[in-house]
Amino acid sequence: MPRLCSLLKRLCIVALTGSLLFVAVSAKSSVLLNEQRTQYLEADRLLNQKKVNTWLKKKPRLKDYPLYHYLILKEVRATHARYSNKKIAEIATRVDVPLPGNFSRWWLNRLKNQNEWDLIVQHFGDSTNTETRCTYALAMLQSKSREEALPYVESLWLVSRSQPEQCDPVFERALKNGMIDDDLIWQRILLTAKRNQHGLTKYLKGLIRSREVRRWVDRLDLARRKPNSTISKNLSKWSQSPYGQDAIELGMTRMTSKNPDAGAKLWRTLKRKNPDAVARLARTERQIAQILGWRRHAQAYEWLAGLPESLQDIKIQRLRVRNALAKENWTGVLDSIAQMPDDEAQLIEWVYWRARALQATGKKKEANTILNSLAGERNFYGFLAADQLDIGYDLTPRGVTYPTDEFHALLEKEPGIARIREWLALRKPYSARRELTHLYDKWQGDSTFWLQTALLFHAWGWHDGTIRAAYKSGQHNDIQPSVTYPSPYINYVRLEAMRHGVPQHWIYGIMRQESLFVHDIRSGAGAVGLMQLLPSTARQVAKRIGLKRPSVNDLTSAPLNIHLGTTYFKQLLKQLNGNPIHSLVGYNAGPRRANQWQNTIRVSDPAIWVEAVPFTETRNYIKKILVNFIIYENILNSEHARIRDYLQLPHSQHASSGNE
Repeated sequence: MPRLCSLLKRLCIVALTGSLLFVAVSAKSSVLLNEQRTQYLEADRLLNQKKVNTWLKKKPRLKDYPLYHYLILKEVRATHARYSNKKIAEIATRVDVPLPGNFSRWWLNRLKNQNEWDLIVQHFGDSTNTETRCTYALAMLQSKSREEALPYVESLWLVSRSQPEQCDPVFERALKNGMIDDDLIWQRILLTAKRNQHGLTKYLKGLIRSREVRRWVDRLDLARRKPNSTISKNLSKWSQSPYGQDAIELGMTRMTSKNPDAGAKLWRTLKRKNPDAVARLARTERQIAQILGWRRHAQAYEWLAGLPESLQDIKIQRLRVRNALAKENWTGVLDSIAQMPDDEAQLIEWVYWRARALQATGKKKEANTILNSLAGERNFYGFLAADQLDIGYDLTPRGVTYPTDEFHALLEKEPGIARIREWLALRKPYSARRELTHLYDKWQGDSTFWLQTALLFHAWGWHDGTIRAAYKSGQHNDIQPSVTYPSPYINYVRLEAMRHGVPQHWIYGIMRQESLFVHDIRSGAGAVGLMQLLPSTARQVAKRIGLKRPSVNDLTSAPLNIHLGTTYFKQLLKQLNGNPIHSLVGYNAGPRRANQWQNTIRVSDPAIWVEAVPFTETRNYIKKILVNFIIYENILNSEHARIRDYLQLPHSQHASSGNE
């Protein structure tokens, strides 16, 4: 651990002087920390009430407390009239803590109201918050050249939705100064038209200065509403204009998305009747091929493989492989992987499927060599490879050195780790997670630091922090599985497993993937709690089983969330013939898509079915949860099923195989 010891050299020496000294110091430190936590909460209350003079009397006692700098920021807010913006900037830089959101918003508004544009540019360029980015772009317009500001303005402008009001002055100024010209307005109209944002499209049309470009907006709408007749009639003329090419692309992609057969048929007809015009529309042909690939259309592989080499980017190559798999076209799998760049082709998913393709084409010795190299991996493809070779899974720890209590104490001297410890002790896990994110850049690439940090978090019982730190280390598979696959809420899980006949390791497998065991987490889509239930789904399930309508806050309750989530998964199992794979698809993407993909992806190998799932998020979700099932069953029962035991074809496909 050279970097950590170098950073804290004196502490490393002290840590080696003996456990008796450590125990004495540790006990003393514990008492002091408890006192400081009480004092911190009191100081925080005083500053919230702007009782600054009382705080100043207590201030010296907390100077060594890890969260002291947060109190300094609160003091700045409470006494802001005493400080210049330059002085606040110095303090915000010196404290070296992730600025709380309420402080950042307050300071940003103060800087904006006082026209301190240079300070906004200096301190707010890394924000991912849209409102903050809009204010930052305005600051760029005020303090920098047009050329420097333009990329930020464009990134905010070129979206398919309305932006928050903080963007209005940015856009008004950019439009007035000609930074947003008719071409940029047209590009945004294309985005809004694709998302059916008709009101915004109409508004944007009114901003266009050129009468000719406004005419093209009307033609674009015609191509969107009546693609077949409009494109057939105007192909030759429109294909000679960039605006016309955009209109044709929009019409064809919408048509193909709604009816892949009709889109493919129309394009073949156009290609036959007017090859010169179609030759100018290579981008449109790529879009059609991509849509057919996403839909796993029967002709998708031929369309994708037929694209010119200049259009064969990584996205197309991945689609080619998956559509070759969906047709069990093993030669196509090999050809498609062979055309990938080396770094892509060496990803474990393509290495595995190349081995399977070699196996299917008679090159079994080469295939087995590759499968043997994968079979020790503790992931979906490693388990699939072991199944192919009919050998056991490697679920044993791999020689990680577990730290002593002395070393844990040493690690807690790292300021970010110390702050995380205090936030957790004060029952503020979201603040702890903010600190953890803040550490990512500081300790980027230091596997030893992250591995030992994961083990420290495990000792604290902080499950999501343990898992995140373990993955940052890159050595998560080397750790004792029970560390990164914890079993909290065990009594609730056992109860639901008995009540519904759903194995405990299934419930844990879903819960780990959905929430990392954060009981009150909420996703951007509105899903809540341990098993990430949408409130609408939770209400439907509760009504069906005779429970009262749960509120969003109710869903943060661990027992209720686990009960409703397990009930819902059991309902999906019944609805989908007991097939765990398709039930997982239903849980992630909805039962409608599970039914749709059962009917459209028709193969003889269920592992191929998983790989052919069109949504990347859902496909990866299935793979990760199946691995969770295996590892949790081994932890809980000291034995486990195999991946192949979970891989089942849809009920309707058992009697038939393969291609449509």
